[in-house]
Amino acid sequence: MFPACHTSHVGHSPPMYGTLALKNCHCFRQLARHACRHPGGNGTAGAGSRAGAECLYPALRGRGSLCFVQRGVELRAQSSDLPPGGLASDRLDWFQGWGEDAPPAPAPANHTVQGYYQVPLAACKDRCSDRGVCVSSEPAPGPWPAAGTAAFCLCAVGYEGEACGAAVQSHCYVRCEGGAAGAAPAGRCHQGFCHCPPGRWGLGCTRDEAWDSSAGWLPSLASMRIFVYDPPTALVHRVTNDHFESIDTNYIAEREFTEELLADAAAGAAGWGVVTQNPWEANLFLVPTWSLHYSGNVDPPAALLSRVAAWLQAPSRQLPGGHSFWREAGGRNHVLWATNDLGGCRRARQWAPQEAWMRSAILMVHFGNAPPAPPLHPLAWGTPAAGAVLAEAREAATEAEREPLFKGFPLYGREDTEAEWEPCYSPEKDVVAMPYLPPHLAAYSAAVFGPNHSLPLPRGERPLTLFLAATNRAGAAHYSHGVRQAIFALAEGEDWKRPDYLIGPAGDEESLASARFCLAPLGSGWGIRLLDAVALGCVPVIVQDHVYQYLWDALPYSEFSLRVPRRLLPRLPALLDAVSPRQLAALQRGLATWHTAFLYRSHSSAGAAFNHTLRALRHRLDGLQAALWRR
Repeated sequence: MFPACHTSHVGHSPPMYGTLALKNCHCFRQLARHACRHPGGNGTAGAGSRAGAECLYPALRGRGSLCFVQRGVELRAQSSDLPPGGLASDRLDWFQGWGEDAPPAPAPANHTVQGYYQVPLAACKDRCSDRGVCVSSEPAPGPWPAAGTAAFCLCAVGYEGEACGAAVQSHCYVRCEGGAAGAAPAGRCHQGFCHCPPGRWGLGCTRDEAWDSSAGWLPSLASMRIFVYDPPTALVHRVTNDHFESIDTNYIAEREFTEELLADAAAGAAGWGVVTQNPWEANLFLVPTWSLHYSGNVDPPAALLSRVAAWLQAPSRQLPGGHSFWREAGGRNHVLWATNDLGGCRRARQWAPQEAWMRSAILMVHFGNAPPAPPLHPLAWGTPAAGAVLAEAREAATEAEREPLFKGFPLYGREDTEAEWEPCYSPEKDVVAMPYLPPHLAAYSAAVFGPNHSLPLPRGERPLTLFLAATNRAGAAHYSHGVRQAIFALAEGEDWKRPDYLIGPAGDEESLASARFCLAPLGSGWGIRLLDAVALGCVPVIVQDHVYQYLWDALPYSEFSLRVPRRLLPRLPALLDAVSPRQLAALQRGLATWHTAFLYRSHSSAGAAFNHTLRALRHRLDGLQAALWRR
């Protein structure tokens, strides 16, 4: 795929289509033809434009990318290899933007990748095996190799070694070691894809059975049975970058859950036994999409999931048994991940074309915003009574635009109202999945709860009563639904100016682990502070009106956290002082009991986030079978 994104057409070089190294313009054009709804133009569309928003690959969004075309080389032979003459070579024509009508541009004097200067691959050992970028610490004018200037490789994600000659086996699901108890030899991992031994296939090489049915789809009623799709790489795959995987670990829950699910499948009888290779008995269908690789954390993965849903609905030889299991239940039995900041929010109306299927599929999100909807009977729509109910709901929703909720709470603008009252989450069908705790906090958590996470109470003295390390975000009430702004305003009052309160942009893990209570407001969408607090043994004070929390229907939040409505924020000091030592000890015991639900097994062998996610999915399956939601 994407021949101009390769640096060589000899051997098995991977396509390099990240945004770090300079590329051939034809690389971007080939990506656009594959993954943009409206390819063309000069390639300078902004991220907020229609063309920019509907291009799946990040390399095509929001950039007027400087790129080159190899002069005198036919299209099929174009590559992203820099000639020995370097950036100033007369064998390159430069353009500002990747579209066919992009204007010419002068050759750049130099180009940096991760702080180093990009140079031709010929200057590096074995050309970095055509699996990386050749760089130098110093710029060197003229042809390469340049005397006295050393060059070295920055390997593409999934490869390592001095010349990027070794593939990283752990870059693939279950290291391509699918097969019960290692019964089969492992496959080889290359750039996130498993090359499986004969007789095995699929993600992680976990498949060795292909089923058909003369009776049709007969979903199991006795137990949860999950079928995991193997989507074709032309549809969706793990997007790679030129050097590192530029994915914030806060957002990798899809990868971690799928890793544990496939490991369970590979464990055979020793596992949970929820994964099935027989789609005709499955009652849930997981569709791996690596959605965050395409959307990033800010944009919704609307274009990608729309593409995936269309594939699922059309019977083809690429589907299991050539059958659309989506059609069997209108998509209600399919599970899709969207771990971006706003999850299923329709902000900027980017979800609008996907409404029909989005109302069906089970979305795994981190943001559970679900404001109350007006109570209306379907037959009442269009009647004067319905109009009155909607008018009353609108009046309530816009109240914060006319008068602050309390002194210190920000006055809302229309953007703030739209953000707070946006229906992003359907609690009857969607799951608020556990985000991924930042890896460095896992070590702190082990220090607080013991290396086996088995202490009955969190360790350490806790002289601080209340802690929050955050910024104000003044003028952006939609960020945290006004809570951060209110807290910083209230913190100026006498009731909050206490030596045992630490609120402000400063603060570290030691401070968090020294506090009894930690505020957990929203961010732009979901917030990470709830995880931070739980992991370090601080009782979270959750101030998130009409927002469902992570795995809310699988975890007893009342046993380890406090929930405070925004309207009571001015009285928070008195409310916390009223918590007795006995009540605090009970909450801390709850943290010791339940904190492992906020950890995945890559954090610790005691991590139970996967287990509780399966419980939440079982609840959705029960709801599906009881017809608690419809298309």
